[in-house]
This record gives sequence, structure tokens and C-alpha cells, in this order.
Amino acid sequence: MKNAQDLKEAEALRKEAKALREERWLEAQKKLETEALVKKDRLTTRHLKDLMKEFLAKSLETEGLAEI
Repeated sequence: MKNAQDLKEAEALRKEAKALREERWLEAQKKLETEALVKKDRLTTRHLKDLMKEFLAKSLETEGLAEI
């Protein structure tokens, strides 16, 4: 009897450990996805700022040429 109970407890512990590993895996995956999105957002923001600066510089050049 004790052997069967020990086996059941061991199986329950294995299942619990597996569930914890899966939970941690999902948490790590979400964290990595979030970090990737933040990094992508930063790059996109930086790219947009560069484009705006370029546009403003060209606009000023065009206005300067139009005045001459």
C-alpha cells in the first residue's frame, strides 16, 4: 500500500514540476516577446525621428531656395 501511495505522490510531484516548468517557459517567452516589441518600438521611434529631421531639413532648404 505504501509503495502505491509513494508512486502516486511521485507522479503528482512530476506533474506539478512539469506544470511549473511550462508556466516559467511561458513567462520567459512573454518577457522576451515584450523586450523585442520594446526594442522594435525604440528603433521605429528613432527611425521616425530621423525621417522627421530629414524632412524638416529638406523643407528648410526648399523654402530657402524659394525665397531666392
